[in-house]
Amino acid sequence: MTNKNKVPYATICKATEQDEKAILEIVQHYKNEIQQLAMRQIIDEQGQTRFEPDADMVLRL
Repeated sequence: MTNKNKVPYATICKATEQDEKAILEIVQHYKNEIQQLAMRQIIDEQGQTRFEPDADMVLRL
């Protein structure tokens, strides 16, 4: 990609036509944002709190 902040228009067009490679490129581009949006607070058996991505939410996004 020429600009790391934008997905090329041609890639978006290909993705709307169900091009698997283009879809994967877009998902990879937004991987960090998807992980952050899917973050959930988890409390384990010892009462320790941690944050981790919810796997189901990652798939939905």
